[in-house]
Formats: sequence, structure tokens, C-alpha cells
Amino acid sequence: MKASLSIIGFLFIGVGAFSLALSETIEEMSIHVDEIRAGTVVLRAELPNSFSNKVEFYACESLASNGWKVASDPLAGWPDNQVEWTDSSNGLHQASCFYRVGDAERDSDGDSIPDAREIIMYGTSPDRADTDYDGVEDAVELETPGLDAGNPDSDGDGIPDGEELRWGCADPTVFDVLSSDDDGDLLPFMLEYSFGTDPSVQDSDGDGVWDGVEVEQGSNPADPADEGRAPSTNDWVEVSLSLSDIGSGEELFVLRMGDLRILSGEAGQVFRFSKGWKYEAEVVLAGSCAEVPERSYVAAIQGVESNTVFMSSPNQLQDTMPVEVFIPKFEYSIYVDQPDPGNRDIKYKVISLIPLDLFVGHTWWQLRAEPAEFVGQFVKSADRARFLNITTGFYPAGYPDDDLSKSTQSTLAEVFSPEVFFSADVIKTYSVDWLDLLNALDFVVALDASPGIFDLSLHNCSDVSLEVAALCGHILPDTYGSWSGGGGTNPADLGEDLRALP
Repeated sequence: MKASLSIIGFLFIGVGAFSLALSETIEEMSIHVDEIRAGTVVLRAELPNSFSNKVEFYACESLASNGWKVASDPLAGWPDNQVEWTDSSNGLHQASCFYRVGDAERDSDGDSIPDAREIIMYGTSPDRADTDYDGVEDAVELETPGLDAGNPDSDGDGIPDGEELRWGCADPTVFDVLSSDDDGDLLPFMLEYSFGTDPSVQDSDGDGVWDGVEVEQGSNPADPADEGRAPSTNDWVEVSLSLSDIGSGEELFVLRMGDLRILSGEAGQVFRFSKGWKYEAEVVLAGSCAEVPERSYVAAIQGVESNTVFMSSPNQLQDTMPVEVFIPKFEYSIYVDQPDPGNRDIKYKVISLIPLDLFVGHTWWQLRAEPAEFVGQFVKSADRARFLNITTGFYPAGYPDDDLSKSTQSTLAEVFSPEVFFSADVIKTYSVDWLDLLNALDFVVALDASPGIFDLSLHNCSDVSLEVAALCGHILPDTYGSWSGGGGTNPADLGEDLRALP
């Protein structure tokens, strides 16, 4: 045996993982060489009195290569707190050899890897089960060829290991070209990740339409329920998602919103979201090489057009603090009950149980905001909420108890919600801008507080319904018709005009 044989024995008490296993005054376990003879080294480790776990010896031939390996089975201390072990491995000591001894049982982070092995052999953290914060525990990464427990993106393709594994359509040990389109479905690899589709299958949801075509037309390439049909342009909005690391640059973040996800570094990615839905959005740490990650990022969720996205918190998204994102659908519907459905005849119509001398039809409306959970935040007023998502009509006061023959005259008006007295022959629904809908609600609130005069010829249910439509940004036809004793805007003509609209 060469005289250059070096023997060291110590534990890293200062990192904290061993502080409970050893007394505060012990900073190392001493290793002594009891005997060196051909092919063997007899080592003896002195253990502190407070130490009761088993230990194991580690050995390496070169400190430069950091190739530490477990050299012994777990060994219990002697009654006098000493452990003797004979290294009789063939050829290990042909040059120099280095030894350490460590606690074989203490596992502070519960990842099934003893703390000593994490520090001495692997360089992983004994205090957390996922050293690189990529969502894959160290034990899995150490057992999987190609994965690196100290690198959140083992293959270096830009997608963290945990994200690739959660996706299930990529191998975190194989470098992927993010701009590639191997399946030829017109959707590049990175967007396949964002949508959760399969980059090796052209039609991931099996609805008969390629993934890239679905994204372009606004349907969901991962949802067969839409049958690959392009939604109406009134049913979706474009939303820009971006996420930037503004800290040390050692962190990887992912922004998740509904079924979509983007990684930090992606700025202004535009996606289409269905109106009338509530989504949960959150930013999570997907990887870091730092001991203590710097959770500094800027996440933005913005409608490409104004007033299309509302969030439950106006503050910047914070790690592990999801926010609700509302993609509202605002609508105005107009309902028409014609005296004689399908033509413009204005004539009397007798309705049983209701003493009505003259009936020229009826018109009413509804203002809507979806999803329902969003309404309270949207209206910010109990008065507005009374007339939202409910049918509303304009009537002469006293309806339906009074004899409505007086409706041929000017009389006090009244607003009814919900509208329950008539059934519609014609219904038209229109998309409405946020501010316009607020203005229309305020108009109805004021009308309810001071209805003014109902006049069958000058200010009737159709007139008011068209006023509400105009406040919602839709100027609808207003054809004048006449009847015995008067004339004006009426449901017979309005119904036919609406039928003729696309």
C-alpha cells in the first residue's frame, strides 16, 4: 500500500440536517486507521454518545471527480460508540482512497434518501424532497437515467422536467425542438404543450379536425365535446397571456389558466377563451437551481379588446395564490309577441282571463351577464342586479288587474320583472359591450324609479325595448303602424322586421 493513502472522516453538521442527530459540540465523526495490509483497510469510527442510528462508510478514489459511493452496509455502533469496518475491495486502493462516514438512517425531507447520501454522494438537498423545484422528487430523478435532480430542465429544451411528465406527451430526458411540428397538424410543439395536445397525433381529441385548425378557428383541440365546430365570433374573445422572470433568471415559472399553460419568457401569447366562463389562473414555480428561489415575475392576463377580462383580484398574481378570471358574456335579448304571428296585421286579440279590449302584441327585453358568479362584481349595485339576467317589460300601471282598455290613453307606467305574462313569437339576441350594458341597466333602474307615462301610441312597450337596445349599441328597426284610435311602434311590425334580420 502506498504511503500516500489519505483517510478523512467527517459529517457536515453545519447544514442542519444532522444537528439533531449529533450533540452541538461534535462537528465530526473521527475515523481512525486500525490496520493496513495487502488489499484491506481496517477503519474505526468514533461516534458521539448521543448518536444511536446506524452509519455507513463512503469511499472515492479522487476528490476531483466527486465519485463518492456507498462502501459498506449500514453498521450499528459498538457499546462503546465505535464502529469498525474492513474495506477489502479489490483494487480500490491501488493509488489513494478517501473515506467518509455518515448517518445511514436520518432522512430529514422524507424522500427515502439518507441525508448523508444527499450531501456526500448526490449534492441534493437533505431538507427538501425536490432539490431543483421541478415537481419531480429527487428519488425519482436519481433513479431515472437522463434526469438530473439538480437541474429542473434535464434535457435543456426549455420545458421543465415536471411539466413534461405532467403533460405525458414528452420525455424530459429527450431534447425537443419547440418550433417543430412533427405530426404536421399545423400546431408547433410549444403550443401542443400549451394546449395539452399530443404532438405525435394530428387530431388529439379525435373529433375529425386537426389540432392546428381547431386553434385557428377558436375550438378546443383537446376537447371532443365541441365536435371540431368553429364557435361564433360572438362566443369567444382573444386574451393575451404573458409571464416574465424579473429576478435572478435562475427560476422557471408556469402560468396556468384553465387548461392552458405558458412558461416564463413567453410574452403576449394570444389565446381564444369562451365567453361566459370562469377560469382559475395561477403562477407556480416550475424549477430553480437556487437554494432559496427568488419568486419575482410579472404575469399579465389582458383582453386584446377592452373590457373582456375581469379578475377577482386586481393585484399581480402571486405564487400559490390563484385568482379567478372571468371572461364574461354580455347580451341583450328582445322578445316579441305578435298579435298574428308571421304578419304585420295590427288587430284586436282577446286573451281569456285578462280583460283586454285592445291587444296589439307585446315587446320586452332581458339584459344578461355570465358567468353567474361574476354578476356581483360586475354590477356593483343591488339596484342594477334586480334587472340583470331577468326578463323585464314596460306596462301601464295596474297591469294585469285593471281593465287595460285604458292603455289606449296616456296613463302611468310600470316596470315588471320578471316578464311572465306573454310568450315570444320572435327572439333576437345581441352581444353587448360592458359599459353599454351598465348604461342600459342604469336606464332601467331609473325607469323603474320613475316610469313616467305609458302611451300606446307614443311611449309603449316596444318603444322602451328599442330604447334599451339602442343603449346596448344596437339600433333596431322601428316601423310605424296604425290601428283604430292610434298608431306607432308596434310588435306586429317589429316582429317582422326582426325576422328579416340575419
